[in-house]
Amino acid sequence: MPNDNLWKGVAGTNNPCPPGWRLPTMAELDAEYRSWNPRNAAGAYGSTLKWPVGGYREGATGSLLYEGSYGYVWNSGTAGNLASFMLFNYGGSSMYNFFRANGYSVRCVRDL
Repeated sequence: MPNDNLWKGVAGTNNPCPPGWRLPTMAELDAEYRSWNPRNAAGAYGSTLKWPVGGYREGATGSLLYEGSYGYVWNSGTAGNLASFMLFNYGGSSMYNFFRANGYSVRCVRDL
């Protein structure tokens, strides 16, 4: 059975972050995005956190796609059998839901 809590919080069974760190929520990633100027890949890389446009690994084939053009970052949100992520490129940024098999980047935040 799917378990939407496996990556959530510092105690998540499959938390990919080091101890004391966790995946950000959708709201936290949205707040980060709103701090970028401009709100696109240039603003992402120009921010303090230097977000790269690393592309992603396609879940079915293992192919690397869109590196240098798009940034994909998981957050802890879920929607049914889908997981939430932030997508950004030079045209803008938004939050989406997609199948969990794709290999998107993660950015961990310290759990305070």
